[in-house]
Amino acid sequence: MFPTVSGDVILRFERNDVVSAYNRKSKVLLSGNEDFGILIQLCDGKHSEEDIHKIISSRHGNYPENYELLNSNLNSLVKKRFIAFNETSINKKLRVCKCDFDYPLNTVYLEPTRLCNQTCIHCYANAPSLSRLKEKPPQISIDDFSHLFHELRDMGVFYICFTGGEPFFRPDFIDILQECHSNGFDIGIFTNGSLLDNNCIKILEEIDPRFVALSLDSIVPHIYQKIRGCNCLDTVINNIQKLINSKIRIKINCILFKELNDSEASLEHYLNFLKKVGVSPSCITFDQFSPEGEGSTKQHLLVDSQVIIERVRNAFLKVYGWEIPSSGLSTEATGLTGDYCGLGTSMLNITAEGNLTLCPALNSSVHTMGNIYKTRIKKIWATSKNLKFFRDKRHITSSICLNCSSVLECQGGCKAKSLTFNGNFNQPDPWMCSYFHEHD
Repeated sequence: MFPTVSGDVILRFERNDVVSAYNRKSKVLLSGNEDFGILIQLCDGKHSEEDIHKIISSRHGNYPENYELLNSNLNSLVKKRFIAFNETSINKKLRVCKCDFDYPLNTVYLEPTRLCNQTCIHCYANAPSLSRLKEKPPQISIDDFSHLFHELRDMGVFYICFTGGEPFFRPDFIDILQECHSNGFDIGIFTNGSLLDNNCIKILEEIDPRFVALSLDSIVPHIYQKIRGCNCLDTVINNIQKLINSKIRIKINCILFKELNDSEASLEHYLNFLKKVGVSPSCITFDQFSPEGEGSTKQHLLVDSQVIIERVRNAFLKVYGWEIPSSGLSTEATGLTGDYCGLGTSMLNITAEGNLTLCPALNSSVHTMGNIYKTRIKKIWATSKNLKFFRDKRHITSSICLNCSSVLECQGGCKAKSLTFNGNFNQPDPWMCSYFHEHD
């Protein structure tokens, strides 16, 4: 039998004897030591189990326990849908790269455009104002995207997440998507869902993205239009159903506004609809309105985060019989070794103009670390003082969060929210605080 990776695999050899492997087909990310990396490399369809055993034995000795351990590891990889056993030899190429960074870069957010077809009252990217300009802002050309993808590929990046603006508002976005996919990245897309057509969905089926996240703030037409300035709710709902029918992984994101969509009845009505169309509760995200960008003058729309989180908990329980998990991060962590979203340690954002910023929501000039047309991304990722601030955990160690009983789970929360609501990275994220009932 020939152990063979089940899909396109990125194998990244990192510092300190760490190897990470991502399977784009099964969407599984695994990590191990150098031996783990060598084992994955040998699962290329050309080496039989016997071949692999001989190679591993040449490194560690031909002992029965090593043979048993190898079989156990191979069977574990099968259970995790990372490899499969084939009866015949095939040639399955893996993308192998070496990462020389202390903090490997996993995820890059990219803005194909800052423009949008909707005029949302809360847009942090100021897309409505930019879209009204006679002289449109510059954006990365498709040829430059090709060069950018090659540089990110060499850095060992796993995921590209397209945001905006509205990605599908850019006429050549499908070409950018296909170029990105051909470079071996797994893809995420944040979209309002109103510009998808059958051709887009067909190509998404072929690309098999990690997720398509759709913004759906209400299923009541006049509320949806008031929030998004667009009478296209039926189109969005229709496209959500098409994506589900095409077995494309989706997420649904909902922003909550005071006295628009935050009542108990509204939340239950919303979740009942999503349950009916087949959306899993784990794929639904609620968030509070943040007064930034287009929403900076709309303080009256702020919700009481503790009240709303309790309503959301109750609505999920009533409609889905589902308890909101306490956190996606392990509670067994010792010390501040993790992070909330990868800020500074495994993620960055590239705007439509080519600016490198901390994240999609922290994209002002203050949070800009350089531009792809002037400086190599590798250099910025390795040397930026903005990134070092978060790598040193100074946003927590100089904060009241340090003594919080939930800090190992929330890791300080969203720093864009800390800045918006409390004016400083060293302040708490009120949404996370309410979630964990801390800092009352």
